[in-house]
Amino acid sequence: MYKEYYQLASNPFQISPNHDMFFPSHGHKKALSYLHSSLNQNNGIIVITGKLGLGKTTLIKKKSVNLDPKYYIVKQIPVINLDENNLFSIICEAFDLISKGLSQDVLLKQFHAFLNSINKLGRKVILIFDDAQKLTPILLQQLQILSTSKVNYQFLLIIYLVGQKELLATLQNKNMKQIRQYILSSCALIALKKDELSEYINYRLKVSGWSGEELFDAHSLDIIYQLTNGEPRRVNLLCDRVLLFGYLEDIQFFTAEHIKCVAQELKNEMISPIKKEIKSKNKKTNKLPQVRNMSDSSDFVDIEESIREFDLSIEKEIQDYKNMLISKN
Repeated sequence: MYKEYYQLASNPFQISPNHDMFFPSHGHKKALSYLHSSLNQNNGIIVITGKLGLGKTTLIKKKSVNLDPKYYIVKQIPVINLDENNLFSIICEAFDLISKGLSQDVLLKQFHAFLNSINKLGRKVILIFDDAQKLTPILLQQLQILSTSKVNYQFLLIIYLVGQKELLATLQNKNMKQIRQYILSSCALIALKKDELSEYINYRLKVSGWSGEELFDAHSLDIIYQLTNGEPRRVNLLCDRVLLFGYLEDIQFFTAEHIKCVAQELKNEMISPIKKEIKSKNKKTNKLPQVRNMSDSSDFVDIEESIREFDLSIEKEIQDYKNMLISKN
């Protein structure tokens, strides 16, 4: 759609995690430093938390692809369908080890022997558990057993636990005292700072092939930040719609009025970050709406819960909008 209009090679504001689009914000650079420290210390559990849409998965993918496969074996273990009876077998399967018909004790001994062999070759194994807030206390306790694998006082395994804030609540449980002793570091991702928003947008545009001048003026960036609180996924959703609007309306430079216009279009949709009563206010003042900060919260529709619905409905909305323009002409 708008990619050809703006001469882009790819979609700059795609929602799905893409390590090529990783933007090193202050918060993400801090998290990367924690991940790097685990490699230097060669042991432990690293915990990365943050609310949905802050870029946790993108961060982990960025770190993983930059690790030299000569020295690191990285496996991401799917959390879905994991339980206390299959954790060790699924991990063994990930490394092409025998798993069927073996008891938990045998599986654990086999994996320990594998780690020891890898260590003798001068390599390290990293296990990544994304969506780790879904791990039960029992599963976390089993991971703690894995994390203590060592030979001659040297630990053999690094574990990344990446999840939403519920993960911290589980780890802070009194029954999790033992696993907390093996947590090397813990970092909570934060949203983009206001002065990082312009860099974030321009970075993603540049990576996607944009070679022109800046597309957004300062006031439009202020409105985008107010609408999204600087949360990357929210920024992507809004900016994607703004570029679509620009394509349909032949706009090459976006002002605050353009962003507000898109916000008005979004206000009645499930993904809208706009207050529902904004329309009546607009009628009284005959002015474009003033957008409030998302932290005013309770009367805003949550963008995150509707991402899937948005993906399914966007194509239909585009076609309906184009049909409306054609009928007007």
